[in-house]
Amino acid sequence: MLHWGLILMAYPYFREMAGQAGRLLQIQGEFSTIQIRRKMSALYGEREKVNVATKKILKTWKDLNVILPKEKAFIGQVIPITNTMVKQWVCEAYLRATGKVAVEVNHLHEEPSLFPFQFTLVEQELKENKHLQLIYGQEAIRVGIR
Repeated sequence: MLHWGLILMAYPYFREMAGQAGRLLQIQGEFSTIQIRRKMSALYGEREKVNVATKKILKTWKDLNVILPKEKAFIGQVIPITNTMVKQWVCEAYLRATGKVAVEVNHLHEEPSLFPFQFTLVEQELKENKHLQLIYGQEAIRVGIR
C-alpha cells in the first residue's frame, strides 16, 4: 500500500496505467495486456518505450500481487485496508499524485488508480489528521490537503 502510493506520486505513467486498468476492472472485471497496451499507446503514442514500460509495470503489479493471471487476462486482487492511518495515507498520496484539490470522502475507494485496495473512509477518521482537511458541501463531504 505504501509502495503503491509512493509510485503513484513519483511516476505519472504508472498512475495513468493504474487508472486505465482500474476502469477496465470496474467495467469488465478483467483486462488483457493488449487492452492496456492499446489504452496507453492511445495516450502516449505508438512507441517502443510505451510497450516496455507497460510490460514492466504489469510485472511489478504481478510481483506486488495486485493482479492475478486468468487465461489471457488479469483480474484484480483485492487488498483490504483496515488501519485508519494507512487509509489516511492512501488518501493523501492519491490527492498529491493527482493534483486534485479535493475528492468526495464516500467515493475515494472507487478511484480507478486505487483499484487494488478495498477500504472505506468516514468523516470521523479524517477529523484529527494534520495533513488532510474536511470540506463540507451541500451534498457531500470532501477531503483535501491542508
